[in-house]
Amino acid sequence: MRVLMAAPFETKGRFKGGISTIVNEIIGQHELLHEHDLDIIPFETCRINRSDEGTASLSIINIRNALKAYIDLPKEILAASPDILYYHTSIHFALLKDLLILKRAKKKSGIRTIVHIHAADFSHIMTKYPILNRVILNLLAKFADKIVFLSRNTVKDLINHRGVDESKCHIIYNFSTVRFSETETKWKLERPNHKPRLLYVGYISKKKGVHDMVKCLSQRKEDFDLHICGTYSDAGFEDEMQPYLDKMGDKVHFHGYVDGEQKREQYLQADVLILPSYAEGFPMVIAEAFHAGCAVLATSVGAIPEAVSAENGFLFEPGDTEQLNNALDIVLTGSEEILAMQKKNLGIAPLFSIESFIGKLADVCRSAE
Repeated sequence: MRVLMAAPFETKGRFKGGISTIVNEIIGQHELLHEHDLDIIPFETCRINRSDEGTASLSIINIRNALKAYIDLPKEILAASPDILYYHTSIHFALLKDLLILKRAKKKSGIRTIVHIHAADFSHIMTKYPILNRVILNLLAKFADKIVFLSRNTVKDLINHRGVDESKCHIIYNFSTVRFSETETKWKLERPNHKPRLLYVGYISKKKGVHDMVKCLSQRKEDFDLHICGTYSDAGFEDEMQPYLDKMGDKVHFHGYVDGEQKREQYLQADVLILPSYAEGFPMVIAEAFHAGCAVLATSVGAIPEAVSAENGFLFEPGDTEQLNNALDIVLTGSEEILAMQKKNLGIAPLFSIESFIGKLADVCRSAE
């Protein structure tokens, strides 16, 4: 099956995480794709150079980029003759823009279409304008033959309250791009009581809840190590964080952006991944933590509660530092409970693998034929 996959492969100045990481991993899996009889033809949705500013917003440069894709996509379909158009998209105006591009491509070519929305909360996917939301839902109903979501709750919301056809809806959770052998993770489950090692991976910003994390940890008396992997993305946020970081002293360690072997090493050394975000879809760092045998302490947003429970981690409401501190009481002292969670996550890790993802992607593609 020939699949024209529309996505931000190159990004051209935009943030290279999220969708870009996922789609580039997909097209690099030649053996798996061959096994499922999939021939992926990339279509770059980032047609011009832009910056991270104004992501998913209505700006002149984003409109220029959209117009270029609007014109180029039908031409690419004509040239490549794919069986399926598989369109990766996100939220707000970016989703609306992509659906308008997909609408024109479908009307021009009659191609079968799949829309993969990389967000989980319905309220986070849609705009703040009811009239535009009706347009988005109408476009999905008319021009998407199949829709892939990151969350069961989103599907339930769309079916029960928005009138979306249940037969169109599929769920595919994100996967880990970081691999670990059984030998690498086994030692973590056999080491004696030790100083807890906590890990945060991602942008350092308010919406990621990093300030809640450092505020709580700066008040703790227990001995621990906090390793932060990422770069600041909010102006002035580093100054706001500094008093809490100073209070923690040598308990906190900054590594900046990490990738490859450096990233693997951070996960292998960690006991617990902390993700205190105010909004998420299905974060890849959760899947990475599972594969590395880490327990997870995260907010109950997006699709996270569909993967994290009391058996393999801790959930708290965004910004609720009391709940976060209650979880930290166990994280920083309950080694046996954390060990049980680590074992559980190693067991469920295959559910969040690239093999599982591509198998499900192939199933959706065949169901759209």
